[in-house]
Amino acid sequence: METGSNKLVFELDGRRLALSLCQVDGVVEADRVFFIPGQKDPIKGIITRRGQEVAVVDLRKVLGLAPVGEGKKWIVIARDGKRFLGFYIGEGKVSLMWKEKLAAAESDGKSVEFFNWSALYDEVASILSGGEKTDEDTHS
Repeated sequence: METGSNKLVFELDGRRLALSLCQVDGVVEADRVFFIPGQKDPIKGIITRRGQEVAVVDLRKVLGLAPVGEGKKWIVIARDGKRFLGFYIGEGKVSLMWKEKLAAAESDGKSVEFFNWSALYDEVASILSGGEKTDEDTHS
């Protein structure tokens, strides 16, 4: 785990994942995630934020976790330059961890996984542009 910067930490089924705070564009509660014709897993749909369309993936599907009923639609939006990607975490817990607190949690054995979303962004972009991925190509 890279502990050199502050992180946004989110938890799904006891699994704690983190994004560098500098990569987080926001956390929003979306009223609705819009269906995209022809969308495939793990794509959940699309939202619009500040006039920008943001593809949303179901993080539970990405991680191989069991689906849960529709409740709150918390979405963590990651940004790298002009690339945006939303991660639907539903009712998952979200918190900030300063680098000192994160280092202390790691030393106490409370595992936090750094979530590298760039590869997932490339996969989603390929799916949305009509490129096909096989099961062998996904989530590697």
